[in-house]
Amino acid sequence: MMGEESNTQVKFSVISVPTEYFLTATGSALISNVPLQCNLGSNALILNENNYAQLGFRHRVDSIVTWAVVSFDFNVSEQACKNSTLVSKKLVQVVKDARVLEDTIVISEDLIFNLENDIRLRSPNGVFEIDKSCVNVSVEDENVRPIKATKVVLSALQSEVFQDNSCLDNLLTLYFSVPKYLCDGDVFSVHVDEHHKYDLASFVNIDTVYFKVCELTQENGCRPSDSCCRGCIVDRSSTLYQVANQQGFLPPRRIPLYSHLSINSLCLETPDFVRTRNQILVPPSFGNAFNTLCYWIEPFIDHSKRITDIELSPIFLLSGQNGVGKSLLLKALSQYYGMRYWRVDCVNVGGAALGQSEVKLKAIFSQLEGLAPCLLHLPNIENLCQDADSKEDVRVFGCFKQQIRLLKSKWPVIVIATTQNNKLVSSSINQLFLEATTLNVPNCEQREDIIAYLFFCNGERVDREVLQTIASQTSGFVFRDLQALVALAFKEKYKRVKEGNEENIFIVSDFSKTINLMHKSYSESIGAPKVPSVSWKDVGGLEHLKKEILRSLKSNMFNSGLKRSGLLLHGPPGTGKTLLAKAVASQCSHNFLSVKGPELLNMYVGQSEHNVRDLFALAKVASPCIVFFDELDSLAPNRGRSGDSGGVMDRVVSQLLAEMDDLGEAGDVFILGATNRPDLIDPALLRPGRLDKLLYVGPCEDRSSQLSVISALTRKLQLAVDVRLEEMVTLLPASVTGAQVSALCSAAWLSCARQVIQNGEHKENPKVTVNRSHFLAALSSVFGEK
Repeated sequence: MMGEESNTQVKFSVISVPTEYFLTATGSALISNVPLQCNLGSNALILNENNYAQLGFRHRVDSIVTWAVVSFDFNVSEQACKNSTLVSKKLVQVVKDARVLEDTIVISEDLIFNLENDIRLRSPNGVFEIDKSCVNVSVEDENVRPIKATKVVLSALQSEVFQDNSCLDNLLTLYFSVPKYLCDGDVFSVHVDEHHKYDLASFVNIDTVYFKVCELTQENGCRPSDSCCRGCIVDRSSTLYQVANQQGFLPPRRIPLYSHLSINSLCLETPDFVRTRNQILVPPSFGNAFNTLCYWIEPFIDHSKRITDIELSPIFLLSGQNGVGKSLLLKALSQYYGMRYWRVDCVNVGGAALGQSEVKLKAIFSQLEGLAPCLLHLPNIENLCQDADSKEDVRVFGCFKQQIRLLKSKWPVIVIATTQNNKLVSSSINQLFLEATTLNVPNCEQREDIIAYLFFCNGERVDREVLQTIASQTSGFVFRDLQALVALAFKEKYKRVKEGNEENIFIVSDFSKTINLMHKSYSESIGAPKVPSVSWKDVGGLEHLKKEILRSLKSNMFNSGLKRSGLLLHGPPGTGKTLLAKAVASQCSHNFLSVKGPELLNMYVGQSEHNVRDLFALAKVASPCIVFFDELDSLAPNRGRSGDSGGVMDRVVSQLLAEMDDLGEAGDVFILGATNRPDLIDPALLRPGRLDKLLYVGPCEDRSSQLSVISALTRKLQLAVDVRLEEMVTLLPASVTGAQVSALCSAAWLSCARQVIQNGEHKENPKVTVNRSHFLAALSSVFGEK
């Protein structure tokens, strides 16, 4: 044993990482001439060189890897249990690595889990919480070396149902091709990488398989007896025996398993959101939803809080639109608590032939007890109790309810159902859920967090200005969309750097093409009309209207509870109301639904109101969305004055008012109306809270606004040098609309094109260059004067 000086106890902050990182990330730090050098495995820890010396290591100070018996002292929640029996001692490999921060220790998740189990077994009462964020470490002995094992008895922790055990034999053969150090009673993980998945067809959908060491036999025929050194070296020459599968918790996971993460990125380049949270399985924007789910299920699984005496079935509901991240959240939740994740789509259970759905349900819950502790994910729960005709099947519901009530197991089983719309779930199934919550579409700030998180998990960092720009252009994108966007951005950057030898960083153009394609694809999927690409430069004048509309849209981004639901543009025909709406749709990165009033009206009773409901339902799905009502006076006239015998228009107006009142709970949906006759619109539509602000779009009555309009309209024309737009403006009437100026420019271009064709110049030079004489002729034809 070492002297008193060597028993120095040092307090470390703990970073627990998947064991796979110990097998890969530290490979460059290892040297090949160390005796009994293993490929690390789970029983290893990494620390800074200064802490290495501080702990009192005196032998092989030049070696990177050292064997030592190390004492781990964790804090527990109950001080009464704080005694020497709660300190775990273990022979481990200690690795020096300059990449690790001082007073920080990197430990595998398997080792943390095994130390916790050892502490619970040694304590008289194992029901307490252990603080695994920090640990007091001291070195007990440097003179202990593990010896080789001749016989190893293993048991697979039940995670999947394998058709045969030959696949496990092949996996273990590959795993022990490099010697590993294992301890009696430990749980260790075997990662199934892509190469192994190709060789072992049974592991196509499995990332990690867990085993428990049941028995170790040394070369002398004895089992390890020392409480500090219960381990042996296991390699290909050791005889492996596999016994029946066991049930139990798996090592909890705090960090996602991505090949691009490394010790360097986790310790030196870790973003702030990693340091402030004890897990990075999900993006920071998912934090509230993740904490809510943890709060729900902890009483059913936590060692010190578990509910066992009352009749409560842990079944919950999580709703959110497709791709928002429900499955990601539940997978992370199961990994965080060391539970198995099992996904059973209700579409494959419900709607079967008579009696088959009940048989499937019973088989699922029978198998579920063998997989416990387990989190059962039931997506599309609204389809579970439906028959082939999409009607509610009472017998299937009765069977499901019975299986939930009879679900009793030594190990916890959590059932979480998901749906895209909780209103589609029948009331009978809703009664079974203890809690329910919704995962909303991320806002701009949350999208920025998600994109930064995805790049971090791929070992990349992106400039904050680029992140903010991309987040502002991806309104309505959910987690799956952003995941695809980041993947395609890597592809675009690779092509750009390879072709032009540009700097190897991400820029906005790497995302722009993909964003436009995804916006177009989504608009087509929801049936939104194709909106011409109209920029603010195409809208001459109307500066105060542009600012007011943008101010209203931006104010709705803040969740203050005080939102403006819409604006009404009114004014004479041809002043640019529709053009302004198209520019808003093109430049604000919102989905755009354009409706002319008469399009919603139908000859059948009730169909017009149904069309209004469908329109607003589509807008809520497409949120953030702008709904533009052109010719609003034809859709919402004053009630009581329409003159139709059936009162159709009155009912349509009432339905429209009801839908607009519900927009406060619908996310980011903005109403934009346009009309020539605001006096014909029902006053209830114009009250505060609906279309609460009227913006007048009038003709251009000053020369500066007229110049702005004609400059915008001639921006894409080729003008001769004798054309001075300032002169053309002075020849216009005092009051002119945008449509009249557009007619002037079109007439001038047509006059020039006609002249080019008559002179035969179009064969040699097809360019149409408009000169001053063409504008003067157009002025005479459009306004009837020189």
